[in-house]
Order: sequence, then structure tokens, then C-alpha cells
Amino acid sequence: MHTLAVATSRHRFEDELRKRGGEALPQPRLDPVRAALARLDDPHRCAPAIHITGTNGKTSTSRMIESILRASGIRTGLFTSPHVSDIRERIAIDGEMICPVAFEAAWVRSSLAIQEVDEQLRSADQPALTYFEVLVIAAFVAFQDAGVEALVIEVGLGGEWDATNVVDGDVAVFAPIDLDHTAMLGPTIAAIARTKAGIVKSGAVVVSARQHPDADAAIERASKRCGATRMRDGIDFGVEWRMPADGGQLAGLRVGDLVVDEVFLPLAGAFQAQNAGLAAAAAFAFLDRNGRRLTTNDLRNGLTTVRSPGRMEVLGDPLPTIVDSAHNPHGVGAALAAVDELFPGRPVVVVLGLLADKDAASIIDTIARSAAHIVTTTTSSPRAVGAGELAALMATIAPTVPCRVRPVALDAVHLAQDLAGTVDGVVLVLGSISLVADALAAAASLRSDTR
Repeated sequence: MHTLAVATSRHRFEDELRKRGGEALPQPRLDPVRAALARLDDPHRCAPAIHITGTNGKTSTSRMIESILRASGIRTGLFTSPHVSDIRERIAIDGEMICPVAFEAAWVRSSLAIQEVDEQLRSADQPALTYFEVLVIAAFVAFQDAGVEALVIEVGLGGEWDATNVVDGDVAVFAPIDLDHTAMLGPTIAAIARTKAGIVKSGAVVVSARQHPDADAAIERASKRCGATRMRDGIDFGVEWRMPADGGQLAGLRVGDLVVDEVFLPLAGAFQAQNAGLAAAAAFAFLDRNGRRLTTNDLRNGLTTVRSPGRMEVLGDPLPTIVDSAHNPHGVGAALAAVDELFPGRPVVVVLGLLADKDAASIIDTIARSAAHIVTTTTSSPRAVGAGELAALMATIAPTVPCRVRPVALDAVHLAQDLAGTVDGVVLVLGSISLVADALAAAASLRSDTR
């Protein structure tokens, strides 16, 4: 197909998705997605699956699992969300973002089934399929078309009623659960964990990071109800040791009787080492369920080559600038700790941009304990909190921490770099994936201008 025609069609698909209300309007239902998939020969059943939920670390863990399975010789289909700059990032086949032609083909093959289900929903006075539901349907079609041998599926929001929960996961993975999206998932960790535990299926293996006691109790109840086997961080697997290294970190991992004395992980921060342990255990369990064994070499090769854009990503020019998608107090605290480990003793200038549904007060309180200076900005998302509003909240919560306002993200990053440059500091950009996208686009533009 001609490149221009493919690009035009892809933009049509994106326009169609945006008309469906974005991702801020999830629907607590699974039947419409199942109905569309049934019309398409149930592509979500094309291969055995690993299903990943949690509050922080889902995407990095998913990417690590996929990389380990691919290193083990398995053709993979990976679905993650949200994307940083290109919607096709969400669908990867054998470690590569889906190509425009395959993306177009999945959309074309899905469209009639989607239209038919939309008509049924309208006749029942229900909302049409949402942005995320349609994207999930197209992803499963793409994976079936590509002949993948394993599905690695990251939950979009929650678990029980997430559109991805049509998949019957051999392995259910729980990254750390904390408070986030409380308006939709519930006001407590226990409530949030209950809905996330809805991904556990009958007879599955449940692989879990260390959890708050209330979250662990919810996972345990779901596991018992479904007759699932549990693997727990610190008991059945874990990180034996870790230390920072140039370009990432070194760690020792243990999963069951498999011990890896040393592996290089090209991602920084203690939390990424914990994600690696979780991913190793998930891959181990999946391969075991499917009559194979994870080897030391495959685990090493998978982790050594993993990439997770927008997660503790270090941009080197003109001084260390780190972008991270952390958007809740737990994630922000982990990112700050990782920066302190990477650049010990150096002042940190934070560029902060948040969306309206986040716990801004707690996030600001967490940042204020470590930051030398904060620059507030407004991200490109329509759900963004204004830079001035964030600064006003900052003045109330942490009046002694210097704060500047720059509504345009590019201006905010440049100011932060100027401020950091005067004190041999580093810049940390965080608060939302849309701000990460803005910062990465600004960095790319700057590199282009200096060529």
C-alpha cells in the first residue's frame, strides 16, 4: 500500500478513536468487547497470555516480560498503554512497534465488527465502544494476523472491568498497588486491589510484587477463589542484590531454582530492579505452564536488551535531564530516589505537570522534600491542571521551596536546565505521560535545530 495512503488511513483511525471520548471515560463492562471479538474469530484466544496490572511499573514490567520471552525464542505480541508519541507504540510484535501497514490492516478488519456492536449499543441506549475498547480489539486482531505465540497484555485501568480482561491469562502479574485513579477504582488500597484482582482466572499462576497488606489480602482471596497458584516476591523469587552501573544497574536475581548471579539492566532505579525480578518470575511461570524452561542466558539476554521509553529516560544535553512518567506519590518518590542514586548530592530541579485526576497535594509534598527548585507547567493534555494552579498549591504546601511558572512545557524545561546549570544540578521532568511526550518532543526539536 502506498505510504501516503497508509498514513492517511492511520490518521483516520486516530480521528475515529478521538471521537470516542478519549481514555478518561472508561465503561465498566466487557460484553461489548467480547461481542466484537466473537465476530472476528476470537483473536484474543490466538495465543496463551500473561496479563499485568498494578499501579506503578506495569509498562516497564510488561516490556521486560516480552523481552525475556522473545529472547527465549517465542514470537510475542505486546500491548501497553498509554503511548508516548505514536499510538502504534501500544502494539508491538516481536519487540517492534506495529508497522503502518499491519496497523491499517487490523483497523480495516476490525471496523465492521465495531460498527455492528456500536449499532447494538445505540439501540440499547448505551455508549458506543470507547477509544480504549476499540484499540484493544484492533490489537488482538493484529496479534492474530501476525501469528504470535504469546500475548503480554497490560491492563489499561483497574482490572476487573478493563477491556483487556477478556483475555484468559495463564499468568496474572501484580506490580505494586497503591492509591491512584481513586474516583474510579475506590478510595482505599483495599478497594483498588479488589478490582485489580479481577484479572485472576481459574487455575492461573499469580505472580506478585511486594504489596501493602490490604492489597496482598485482596490478591490472596482472588487466588483462592480461582484455584490459582501464587508466586510472591521475597519468597518464591526476588532481587538478591543490586548496584548502580553506567547506563543502568547490575543485579542478582532468583526465581525458584534458577539463580542468575549477575545481570545488567539498562534501566535505573531500585524500582526497576524489582520490576525485573517480577518480570523474570512471570516469564518463568509462563514458560513452565507451556512446557518450557527459562534459562539463565535467555533471562540475561532479555533483560540486557529491554527498553522502556519515558521511564527514567536520561537525556544528556545540555546537562542531565531525566524524564519519567511517574504520576502518583509512590511513583514520584521512587523516581526521586532513583535520581539521587544516579547523581548523588546534586541539586534536583523538577519540572512538574499533572492531570486533573491526580493527587496533586501529595505529589507536591513528596517532591518538596527533595527538590531544590520546582518549575510548574501545563501539559498538552486537555485534562491538564494549569501551571498557575499548581504553583498556588505549591505555595500553600511548601512555601520555602522556590517555584517558577512556565505554562509551555518547552519553556519550563529550558528554564529548569538554566536553573540546574547554575548549581551543577540535574533536571527531572515528571507528572504525566503527556508531559514526558512534550519533553521528548522538545528534546528532539532541539537536536534537529542544532544539526
